Amino acid sequence: MFKLIKILNSAVNTGEPVKLTAAQGQSLKAGTLGILSDGALRPCGATETPTHLIGKYSADGNKIIAYPICPSMIFDCPISQSPDSLTVGSKVTLTVEDGAAVGVTAVTAGGVARIFDLCGATESGDTVSVCF
Repeated sequence: MFKLIKILNSAVNTGEPVKLTAAQGQSLKAGTLGILSDGALRPCGATETPTHLIGKYSADGNKIIAYPICPSMIFDCPISQSPDSLTVGSKVTLTVEDGAAVGVTAVTAGGVARIFDLCGATESGDTVSVCF
């Protein structure tokens, strides 16, 4: 799961929420990444640059509360492989589970997330900080 922890040069650590619809047949979970395409959100693939962090469904269940991703946003997320070969600035791919991006992997080919801080990570499952 991706968690917004910081917006650089900002006194606010929350994004500006927007209400959007899910693409037909798509179910999106809070904390995953999505892409706005043709006016609707769909899950983000491993080598796609996300446009939104998924929040929750609205009270009536018809809309998704999502947060547009900006380059100044820093997210904490799990890494699914050992980060031994990574350094700050490495570009990594997204980890996709059940069709949704839930973290990052140490694979650098096609990387879309940039390691902002390794946060002392030494093994799979540890938390790192990334930006897009």
